[in-house]
Amino acid sequence: MGHTARSGDPPGGGSSAPAGRAAAEEGGRTEATGSPPEGSAESGVSQDESAAAVSIAERERRTRRGDASSPTESLVSGGLWRNVDSAPKRRALFQGMRRVQSELLKREALRAHHVERHGYLRAKIPALLDDMLRLLERASVMGSNMHSRRQEVVRLPQGVRVSFRGTPSLSILEIMQRTGSHAQVLHFSEDHAVEVDLNSSTDNLLGGGGQPRGFNALTLWGTPDENDAALKLLPEMVIPIHAGRSLSEELKIGEYEIDIANDTSTASDHLRPAAPEKRSDLVQSSGDQASDNPDETEVFDAIEQWREEEQDPVQPVSNRQQQSTFQDPDPGTQSVVRPAWSKVRDDPMLLWDARLRSRLVSAAVAGDESKLFDGSRSDIDSSPVLRYYVAVLTSWPSRLLRRRIQGRWAAGRSEQPSKTSIQQEVLSELISLFDDRRLHRFINREAVNCALQFGVRVSDHSFVRRLLSAIENNPFYEMTSYNFDIMLAAAAAKEDVHNFRQVLRAMIKRNIRPSSRTWAYLHDLTWRVMTRDRALRVTKRLQRHGIFNRPEDLRFASCSIVKRDLIFYLQRYPDFTLSKYLDRCDRLWGTAHTGIRLSSEHRFATAPRVWLTTCTANRMIYVLLLRGMMPEAIEVLRSLEAAGESPDTMTLNTFLSFHLHDAAQATAIMREVGTFKQQATAHIAYDGGTYTMLFSIAWDRRCFNMARVVWRYACCAGEVSWRIEHRMLQSMYSYVPALPPFPVRQTRAAAEQEARLNPPRRSDALRSHPGGNSPSHVMSRMQVFHGWAAKFAVGVSDGLETLGREDANTLSMTHREREVLRLSAQPRDARVSDADSPAVLAHVDSSSTDSAALSRQTRHKERRDRLSEMIQADLSETVSLKPEIPFAEMLQWAFEEDEKWQQSGLGTVHRAKNPELAAQLAEADPEERTRLLAVMFEQMLKNGIKVPMRVGDGRPPPRI
Repeated sequence: MGHTARSGDPPGGGSSAPAGRAAAEEGGRTEATGSPPEGSAESGVSQDESAAAVSIAERERRTRRGDASSPTESLVSGGLWRNVDSAPKRRALFQGMRRVQSELLKREALRAHHVERHGYLRAKIPALLDDMLRLLERASVMGSNMHSRRQEVVRLPQGVRVSFRGTPSLSILEIMQRTGSHAQVLHFSEDHAVEVDLNSSTDNLLGGGGQPRGFNALTLWGTPDENDAALKLLPEMVIPIHAGRSLSEELKIGEYEIDIANDTSTASDHLRPAAPEKRSDLVQSSGDQASDNPDETEVFDAIEQWREEEQDPVQPVSNRQQQSTFQDPDPGTQSVVRPAWSKVRDDPMLLWDARLRSRLVSAAVAGDESKLFDGSRSDIDSSPVLRYYVAVLTSWPSRLLRRRIQGRWAAGRSEQPSKTSIQQEVLSELISLFDDRRLHRFINREAVNCALQFGVRVSDHSFVRRLLSAIENNPFYEMTSYNFDIMLAAAAAKEDVHNFRQVLRAMIKRNIRPSSRTWAYLHDLTWRVMTRDRALRVTKRLQRHGIFNRPEDLRFASCSIVKRDLIFYLQRYPDFTLSKYLDRCDRLWGTAHTGIRLSSEHRFATAPRVWLTTCTANRMIYVLLLRGMMPEAIEVLRSLEAAGESPDTMTLNTFLSFHLHDAAQATAIMREVGTFKQQATAHIAYDGGTYTMLFSIAWDRRCFNMARVVWRYACCAGEVSWRIEHRMLQSMYSYVPALPPFPVRQTRAAAEQEARLNPPRRSDALRSHPGGNSPSHVMSRMQVFHGWAAKFAVGVSDGLETLGREDANTLSMTHREREVLRLSAQPRDARVSDADSPAVLAHVDSSSTDSAALSRQTRHKERRDRLSEMIQADLSETVSLKPEIPFAEMLQWAFEEDEKWQQSGLGTVHRAKNPELAAQLAEADPEERTRLLAVMFEQMLKNGIKVPMRVGDGRPPPRI
């Protein structure tokens, strides 16, 4: 059993840094004299799963080595040590890094001795995994192309044309949502007597007098199983057309070539059609839906399909760049442009239409959650509409909704609404939706997957069981392997071999053919619970079966193993270089595969790597940053961009999580990584974790302007976490100087008591606590910041105001800022307690109570209520207001302004920065001290950074 790093050990995992270096040197000598080959069996767990790492000196040397080769590297490299200007801070930083690294390595060591929560399986995990592999091999159709997507052309007999029963675009979307196959219609053109793609234009589907023109061929894009399912569904989606004039003489099957866009090439590649084969057994009309027209039945029975395999390999980059996709097509050829339904990344709360949102809020405010979704299903009349409704239900930001409801309740009700969870109401609505017999025909695969993913995400297993029961009782829907894959993915993520085995056996029992993603999840589970050598043998076994021929499955597999594999590689090879590791992964997974539908980014990538995805890069960056290898982490970003991919929110958050002590490095990361274009459409979307980390950095570094910018942008985005809101409320209610937190005050009191009992140890007992040996009237910088930070940050709507120049004193202050200045200047001459509630004050007898004390209590209560209203007003501006300037740019400006303030002493009462103010505060009484501080706060409000705003895009939620 290998050594496991303790929380107090150095990052090297040993008892000291020299010991760690000696172990590394010994490992280097062993490698030089003849170590086992890479990927060979290891002698024990100590080499594969031990908690070995580089020492602090080695980590710092790796981080600082080499000259900066780019502005990004010069800004980011060494960020763990920059601005750590004291030994205690450096020590605390290293201790935090040790704890994180030790926890990671402990998990890796325990994974070799995985403890299954079902006791009877603890000794049977290897045998069970082998049994599941054999079970999948028997149930699957093995082959190198069985799990790959392909293009299939379906042609109707001569003289026969059909048309979709409904809107063509919605019909194609319904086929894709139900089966996963993407259909493309090939229409007939009288002008050129050839087939052209008219799928994107509805007008081209109609002939003279508004009669449908129809089509006589279509293409299907998907796996063989998905295309077969689409062919079974096709008789329900089309009807025959009996036109007065026939165009069958112009159409001869198999005598022309089709130029289509497939998964291996660009739009100008040609495919040779194969011999047609009958598929009448797959496209027969069901008895309950048979048409009375005999010609319609003949059409369905005579549908033929051509399977066309990919023939041309991927063209070199130089050849692809010479081709133009904007030239007019030749009349004798066709260029199929396949429409795409993409998930639009929109603002929160815009998914729900105004009618549904208003009904939801009104029902919650009325306290009758039982009628929360009454009437919401009246507009569901097709499969795509039901899929959209399910997506809306499962994507509602509940925290924003609660704020809206609380604001409506506070404005118009005297009692709180009921405590029923809105999440539970959504789950109940989903169950009722899938149980509704009227909607059984509209249930599709994507809707079921969306509901299952929501149940797994909220960890409601009872909901998942009830949902599966409702789906099995639906006679119009057959469960697919994609439904079971969601549950298999959840079991693999929890490393639950028992439930994974049960779900897999239930799927096989229903005669459902496993998909390639089913194999990928079993591969993921194997790497989580087995040793690396055994898991690597499973990877090779699956590669031989062609499981990873689909790019999606190959990328998922590489992402699932890269973290553990990189840790092993770093431990085995001390002379680690990223280029060697990337070459090693290229040999394992390959750099290019046929059968991949290349996007524009991948097609023109300078160094394409199929296996390198954003998720894979994020895990590599995390492991490298744990070792302090910042230059190598930056190199991963360059390799990701060269492969045609782009970083995402998780990439940004991973970098920020390792720079929580350095505001300069955080702003540099936001400027370099946060502004990266994602899919050439928009910048990286910031989530609650991004704003929380940036707000913590601004708070700990006492940056007023950064805190203002982060707070206002988070409010507009609806990503204010509980931690940010709690800090803002505590600071908003505080006076200046703010009292230290209660645990700090408790510890301070204990230290003072110990100093009284043992006077010689007074200095040692008080030095480590806030304030030290300073007199009580000397304020710390944190006390001043805590009292002013929230009052300085609030005011999202201030960016809409245009100030006049008639008054020089209010030139840079809005009406809200003047009100905040007045409230912050109120002295702390009476505290507000729980006894000062309106109910208590209403029953106070004025004749027996001091009127002055009652007036002070009322004034403080009014102050607290008004400050709370300002916070709630900012939180309610989500989507209603939008910032004018990009977040990263505004954050950089705010940080530069904070640096100027810290150099000039604005916003601090430190004796070295403001000696005159510090001397005046030391001699002043509480009221005079409050007045002096108010003068500085007024100057801060005037000179603070402005955050311009604009009104939303015309679709703001109703102001409640």
